[in-house]
Amino acid sequence: MAVTSGSQIEQLLGDEAEALLTYEAHGIDKGQLHLPGPDFIDRVWMDSDRPVPVLRNLGQLFATGRLGGSGYLSILPVDQGIEHSAAASFAKNPAYFDPRNLVELAIEGGCNAIATTFGVLGMEARRYAHRIPFIVKLNHNQLMTYPNEFDQIMFGSVRQAYELGAIGVGATVYFGSEQSSRQIIEVSEAFEEAHALGMFTVLWCYLRNSAFKTENGDYAVSADLTGQANHLGVTIQADIIKQKQPERNGGFLAFKGYGKTDPLVYDKLTTDNPIDMTRWQVVNTYMGRVPLINSGGESAGDSDLAQAVRTAVINKRAGGAGLIVGRKAFQRPLADGVALLNTVQDVYLDESITPALWLIPRDSWMLGAGWGGLDVGSVRRAGWMMSWPRTIVASSVSQTSPAPRSSWNQPSQAEPTCMAAPMAPPRSPSSATTTCGGLSSTNRCGSICSRILAT
Repeated sequence: MAVTSGSQIEQLLGDEAEALLTYEAHGIDKGQLHLPGPDFIDRVWMDSDRPVPVLRNLGQLFATGRLGGSGYLSILPVDQGIEHSAAASFAKNPAYFDPRNLVELAIEGGCNAIATTFGVLGMEARRYAHRIPFIVKLNHNQLMTYPNEFDQIMFGSVRQAYELGAIGVGATVYFGSEQSSRQIIEVSEAFEEAHALGMFTVLWCYLRNSAFKTENGDYAVSADLTGQANHLGVTIQADIIKQKQPERNGGFLAFKGYGKTDPLVYDKLTTDNPIDMTRWQVVNTYMGRVPLINSGGESAGDSDLAQAVRTAVINKRAGGAGLIVGRKAFQRPLADGVALLNTVQDVYLDESITPALWLIPRDSWMLGAGWGGLDVGSVRRAGWMMSWPRTIVASSVSQTSPAPRSSWNQPSQAEPTCMAAPMAPPRSPSSATTTCGGLSSTNRCGSICSRILAT
């Protein structure tokens, strides 16, 4: 099986490649997040209230497919026949009206799981449940009312999903809709029962309200509103959050008297960069304790592969845990769908694509004197990685172009190190010379790093 190279990923990203692959985050450092990894269940879930069978089934999910053992997830969702109508979903490739072909796509595509309906599970679980994990979507918007309404109703019971062999259940809440309060109660109760039966839970954490669509854009995909939806989702004990990647910010600010927020969200903790906005979604899943997977979105034809790779890169660099891609994969022939899924997975297997580091604000520290207004001891105790921006120049704190990704050194999470140097910076800044941002310099970062390491 061919593996997509880093250069191929860069080609798919096009003009955005350098910006997305070298971006340094603002506001929230990756060291504050609970990032995906092979030990994620041991590191994060072990101390939770989840029953042992839930942890076992989460372990099976994370161990399956091409991403098995990485801590990342690639899930094929097939509920669109209800949510968007069967004709709109499968007419482009009628073979997928047959649910067996959809399950085969998930297996051939190396997915961790297939998320689908009671009908598909009832038809195919006996043949495939031992080969790929099944997640059953409990509720749907059936789209046959006229005029259409935004409501999620239960199509079956948690017990039925359990008896059919599912190891996880999923559900949608339309936050912001008139029916959202009822949906929250229904889904919360369903998730409680699912956990009692040993199944993990996935929440489609979507916003729906016609008022969100304005002349300035659709605020149903704003970072602040989707972030709060995520926070509500983890509160009702979703084990995985599925969310659309944000396209803008300021949803709370766009509607007078709607909700509550804080100016710091927009001034300090986020920017208009998609990595920072998606990181805000991760922050609202208990700093990544609950994995965030972003939606792949609808198929747009020839641009699907590039769009899916872009979404995956943003998700991974933000600290997310994977992608859930459906229509982009099954609205094309099997071989092409498998290739698309594999290319997306290769983003998560590429070790050179890492969660974005924190870019230290220029006004937050003074060179040689530590960080102004920031308690270094607290930073070290919090376990932040002291990975210094490769762009700092000593005297003027100006910035140069980032070094190529291939030259980056990966620091150990156990000990703060300088990202720019192949060795830890000297503890004494006397006359040592280190390499910072590709520049040979004396005392340019040694004095700062020595303060951190000596703390």
